[in-house]
Amino acid sequence: MSKNEFLELLRAALSGEIPDLEIESNMKYYEDYIRTEGSKTSEEEVINQLGDPRLIAKTIIDTYQLSHEPMFHNANRRKSFYNADSSYNNYEEYNDTNYNKNKDSGGRNFSFHVGTTLTWIQKALIISIIVLLIIVLIFVGGVLLNILFTVAVPLLFIYIVYKIIKEALK
Repeated sequence: MSKNEFLELLRAALSGEIPDLEIESNMKYYEDYIRTEGSKTSEEEVINQLGDPRLIAKTIIDTYQLSHEPMFHNANRRKSFYNADSSYNNYEEYNDTNYNKNKDSGGRNFSFHVGTTLTWIQKALIISIIVLLIIVLIFVGGVLLNILFTVAVPLLFIYIVYKIIKEALK
């Protein structure tokens, strides 16, 4: 496989899976790597050492998604690379179904969601909000109890005394 073929396969595998800026960054990295290492040995040997560009693309995509969760999720990545029907050695079918560009959407099929994985700062924020709500509820409850005992209890006492006096006068 030539350098251009390798880079084309890598670009095709990344296209629509991660943002274009990330694709260009990775393309530049691998192009520079092949060029610098190719000056020491042959480009073909460097490409053989790198391995399949689709597996490299899968690693890049997985790493990008893990580092950008929970805000980033690509709808094209819903199927697992390893499932009951495929294995490590049989990724051709996976490539055909998941890495081909979606012709209708130009290969870009991104969606954003909040997943179940929260960062430590999000967890700390949620805990802080819960603690703040508990403090506010305790404060409001204390104020209401204070009003109850300073106003409602004496009013209730006066009402009961009034009823007793009224019954006694009948």
